[in-house]
Parts: sequence; C-alpha cells; structure tokens
Amino acid sequence: MRTDIRPYQPDDLDGLHAALDQVAREGEHFLDFTSAPPLAALDAFYRSLAQSGWPHYVAVQGARVVGWVTAAPCPGQTRAHAATIGIGLLAEARGQGNGTRLLTAAIDHAWQIGLTRLELTVRIDNHRAIALYERLGFSTEGRMHHAMRSAAGHYTDAFLMALLAPERGLRIRL
Repeated sequence: MRTDIRPYQPDDLDGLHAALDQVAREGEHFLDFTSAPPLAALDAFYRSLAQSGWPHYVAVQGARVVGWVTAAPCPGQTRAHAATIGIGLLAEARGQGNGTRLLTAAIDHAWQIGLTRLELTVRIDNHRAIALYERLGFSTEGRMHHAMRSAAGHYTDAFLMALLAPERGLRIRL
C-alpha cells in the first residue's frame, strides 16, 4: 500500500496517538516510553509545535497513521538553534523507505526555518535505526551508559547522534 508523507494535521491526533502507543508497547527497543502519553498532553505538545512552525510529519496509508517524525525545540536560549528528533513507524511500515522519507522531510524543514543542529538518542541495539541515521548524515557524538531502564530493571546504553546543517549562511531564529 502507498504511504504518503505529509505535515501533521489536527485530525491526525487519534491515529497518531494509536500509532505511538502501538510502537511504545512493542517493547523497550524503540521509544523512551512504554505507552503513549495521555491524549490531551499529546494534543497540547503537537499544537505547540504546529503554532511555532516546528517540523512534524506523519506517514499515512489510506486514512491510517503508520508513522511520525517531530523536531522539537531544545530548552534554553543558548540551544535555540537545535531540535530533538523523535521518529517512529508501525512494524508493517518499516523497511519500505518510510523512515528515510519522514526524516528527510523533517531535516529539510528544520534547515528552512533556520535550525542548525538536529539531535537524537537511539538505543545501541537498534541497528536499523542507527543505519538510517548514519545514511542521512548523523554522527555519533557519544555513548550514554545506562541511559534507559526497562520495567524489569535492565539497563541499556544509548548513542547521542547529531546532524549539523550544511554551511549556507543560515540565521538562527530566536
């Protein structure tokens, strides 16, 4: 089935919440949480991204949201040039280039609004995601030991990866 990549719209909220919850419940491999946040909190977060013009895209098959990517602002005035990437795809939408298409849309949007740094964390055992990030130019900047803990109390390390904007004389929007 064809997958469209497009900017998030408020009508996507329920579908995105369901997709986020499904990926979160797959286990400890992909996200920082084990279930989706409450719908109202998610709605508030996505509305604030939209109102500020931050990158937020969804992957849609028919009317079903099967993936997402966001670039959320890093806190603090000294980090106004940077955003943190969050991305996920339902299992049936992986391995089809959708992650590449989502992340490329977010990267292009980020550079267009004047961001100069994108960063993310990824579990060291998420090899497919790491390969995707490296293909798109992200570099590993460090390893965070015991960065994530499972419900059973097991720790996993994570990599901090980042992508810097190409030198194009971009101005930082504060």
